[in-house]
Amino acid sequence: MANLLAVSLLYIGYLLIRGLIARHIDVGEAINRGEHLSHLERDLHLSFGGALQALMMDIPLAIPLLNAIYIWGHVPFLIGELAWLYLRHPRWFAILRNGLILSAIPSVILYIVLPTAPPRLIPDLALVDTVAGPNHSDYFIQPEIFANHFAAIPSMHVGWALAAGMAAFLAMSGSRWRWLGVAMPVAMTASVMGTANHFVLDWVIGCTIAAACFVAAWMWDRLASSRAASDDSSPIV
Repeated sequence: MANLLAVSLLYIGYLLIRGLIARHIDVGEAINRGEHLSHLERDLHLSFGGALQALMMDIPLAIPLLNAIYIWGHVPFLIGELAWLYLRHPRWFAILRNGLILSAIPSVILYIVLPTAPPRLIPDLALVDTVAGPNHSDYFIQPEIFANHFAAIPSMHVGWALAAGMAAFLAMSGSRWRWLGVAMPVAMTASVMGTANHFVLDWVIGCTIAAACFVAAWMWDRLASSRAASDDSSPIV
């Protein structure tokens, strides 16, 4: 349980730093950067967040589902998976834990140097903030002290969902249920766009960081295991 407690404390520290960064952000600059990002996506033909939200608005219960995925599919889901891995697949618990810790470092750096407004805060896009709208709770499981509304780059909602999905897929390598590991990052991608919380490039960057750090943690684990096996097989002189 000490490992789980350590991970929880580290994550609280990450949230505190992320929240403190928000107190020193130039809001106008962050909004301008978000506008430039929206123009870049339009030029790259990646500007389909608005179309996705409009489609979801026409499907009964789609928006409440996307809101639930956005809220409960991040921290609560990660805590649940880490607890499951800790009990059933301790090797993959360690790999996922280390990957998440590694990925938090470049993420915080980007939040500091590239504060960016999400689509929901760009007036020209005319998108709806479905999570914090009048009919929804405003991040009720996250105190305001942890909030940073200009931490669009990178989207670690999607990035960490991908890392968790990779860990689940590999931990259940012999099970037909391993493909459930693919479902969470796909669902979270739809959620962050349908709720107007992230641009396409936000989650692409987040996935790149999270996947690279997860693979680095995995390679480190394999190297450590091979060294341990080599030491065990060495003859005693």
